[in-house]
Amino acid sequence: MNFTDNAVDTARKHYGASVIQAFCGDVKVFIAEDISDKKDLGAVCSLANKRKDLKFIFIPYEIYEEKLNEIIASIDGKCLLCSECTETTCFDGVQVLVIDFLGSSPWVYEYCACAYLGGLKPSMHKVKELAARDIPVALRSGTYAKGACAEFVNSEKCKIVHSGSGLFKWLAVLERDAAPEDRPSKTRRGSFKYNMAVFGVKMLSCIPFRAIYVLSDCVCPVFYHLVRYRRGIVHRNITEAFPEKGPAEIRKMERNFYRFFTDMALECCKLATMSEESIRRHMVFRNTETVNSLLGQGKSVAIYLGHYGNWEWVSSLPLWLDKGAASAQIYHKLSNGDMNELMMRIRERMGAVCVDMHKTARYVARQNAGNKVCAIGFIADQAPRMRDAHHYLDFLNHDVPVLTGTEKIIKHYGFEAFYLDVRKIRRGYYEAVFVKLHDEPRMLPDFELTDLYFMHLEQTIRRQPELYLWSHKRFRNARGKNKDASTGILTN
Repeated sequence: MNFTDNAVDTARKHYGASVIQAFCGDVKVFIAEDISDKKDLGAVCSLANKRKDLKFIFIPYEIYEEKLNEIIASIDGKCLLCSECTETTCFDGVQVLVIDFLGSSPWVYEYCACAYLGGLKPSMHKVKELAARDIPVALRSGTYAKGACAEFVNSEKCKIVHSGSGLFKWLAVLERDAAPEDRPSKTRRGSFKYNMAVFGVKMLSCIPFRAIYVLSDCVCPVFYHLVRYRRGIVHRNITEAFPEKGPAEIRKMERNFYRFFTDMALECCKLATMSEESIRRHMVFRNTETVNSLLGQGKSVAIYLGHYGNWEWVSSLPLWLDKGAASAQIYHKLSNGDMNELMMRIRERMGAVCVDMHKTARYVARQNAGNKVCAIGFIADQAPRMRDAHHYLDFLNHDVPVLTGTEKIIKHYGFEAFYLDVRKIRRGYYEAVFVKLHDEPRMLPDFELTDLYFMHLEQTIRRQPELYLWSHKRFRNARGKNKDASTGILTN
């Protein structure tokens, strides 16, 4: 490597303009600049290894052979040095380009989607250039800045991250925010009510699991006997779903449901601060190798699940999947804006992106247009509006209309279809098994894939009925009331 003593000439020199242009093409890349020590290197290399679908440009703070070798050794994908490339180099499959000579870095920002600035004192001219181009920037914890730098560091465009995991989550949020139609119309993170809700949830999340379940045992009788939270709806749903059960069995199922319901509410609070190691112990996914194999082949996956077990903990699924695939979960926006924002914050902690159910088709189309492999979870057991009721089926002793949009997406975009079979192992521990619904979903007649999903879901519910969400009006649009226990025929 040749170093120049002429600072002016160095500042005017562009970083291999033709090489970078050939590497980036028409794609905006992630630029990691001023990589100064092991903390910076660990964060950006961890991100690159998790997000193999992105391209990266690394610009070390110091350029010497040992540092360059350390960067190359830390990257799982293909990595090239800029000095070894020309504009005719084939960059197919190259994930990281390392700038290994001095030059003018602001020019590179023309190809930058977002950036990471290493070191503890960011360069003023780099900060100003990034701010002028409106580029989101991540900085390491402990960054010191003053004046204009401090103003930018404290702005919404800047984020302090503590690790590679934090950098990964920040990028996932950026990608979600890049499509404003997928976000709530108004953020609540500055409101007093929202901040108090966050404080309350985090206080509860700090309670150990054993104490959480002691608290649940105290709260459950209050909900069941005093507050009588939706007792009438729960009783009617369970009675109609299991007409063969006697009154004593129905009451037992109700009590078991409320016990689980309070458990799950407090477990959801725990998710606000649980570590990745802890959630992996408490929520275990099986047969992920099949899903990862399909994702590795460039096939996107749709995952059917229901309001069963601790479905909130299913948001930890990205920890088990190929890091190169985008993970998303379709959600129904809550009417309370503060609670909606809080729940989204909790659900996205482990790397999944929340997508408003009304924007599902748009999100999937955007992923498909960008040739991005994704795994998307659909809780598809909700009751559709009557004008959207295109298909009825027999589910839990009711002839009910069901959502069919998931099946349409799977067939239109050629997704692989799985059902997530959840079971409770013991208090606070769950297991979820991926069950492939069909090898060729597109070959199935209309609505047969939906029928398969509800068949599996009913089998799961009958195995451990207390784990289903009986407190909502699932059967309000059912045709007929319930079946005769002896004949199994629906009656009006």
